[in-house]
Amino acid sequence: MMYEGKHQLINRLTWQVGGDSDLAHRLLRQRGHMDEEGNLTAAGKARDAMTAREREKDRGDKPGSSNRQHSAAARAIRKMKM
Repeated sequence: MMYEGKHQLINRLTWQVGGDSDLAHRLLRQRGHMDEEGNLTAAGKARDAMTAREREKDRGDKPGSSNRQHSAAARAIRKMKM
């Protein structure tokens, strides 16, 4: 898998959505990780400082969340872009 390291949040999401950086930025803005000017917010910087594995674990630690749900969502986004 690509873009596993820290400070790869934007690159990894862009890769996950089939290279569509506009879609990646829209998703980050919807999640509150990026402002309208394209800068990472405090929450976005915190996520960006994590590796892909750390973000995966963080998602799984949230109440009512499962990694399977997030994996399914990522696959659906990739299919949308194909």
